Amino acid sequence: MKKEFPTKEELLKWLKKATSAVLLSISLIGGVSEVYFQASSARALNEVSQLSPEYVSEGSYVVEYEESEEDNDTEELNYTSIATAFTFQARLAKHPEKIIGGLDSLRASLSDYEYTAKIELEESGYVGHLLIVIPASPEELETLKETLHSLSIAYIFPDGTGTINQSNMKMGRGIWA
Repeated sequence: MKKEFPTKEELLKWLKKATSAVLLSISLIGGVSEVYFQASSARALNEVSQLSPEYVSEGSYVVEYEESEEDNDTEELNYTSIATAFTFQARLAKHPEKIIGGLDSLRASLSDYEYTAKIELEESGYVGHLLIVIPASPEELETLKETLHSLSIAYIFPDGTGTINQSNMKMGRGIWA
């Protein structure tokens, strides 16, 4: 099914009520930035959008979704455990055939995780800011850490302080990814 929302507010209002929808895609119509959501349910996306409202820009949206038999309203969401990653993609000025940055690789590697991404076209290229739900499985958590270290330029895992500090912000190797 496809549904259009003329404003950001109407989209957010629908997300709060759509507990049994499986989201396929959300597109900002005519926007200059790309907003990408990969969430298991409308409710999960609503939780993430409440945490970081800057991800949902002003404008009109088109949502593609399927109805689900399950009601996700009872699922417990813990979005206090969200990792943040910064990435980019750009062409070198003196070597335009050379692309640097791990934006595309990072998004492909996160296909099994729930996350949101805001990707903006800047003068020098694309800049991405991603919020990734930290998995409960220790193996998946370790894989996520390795992925963010390899493909982002910087990443943050929460440490319980509620701040960004030297203990929880790490530099990645994503410039040459």
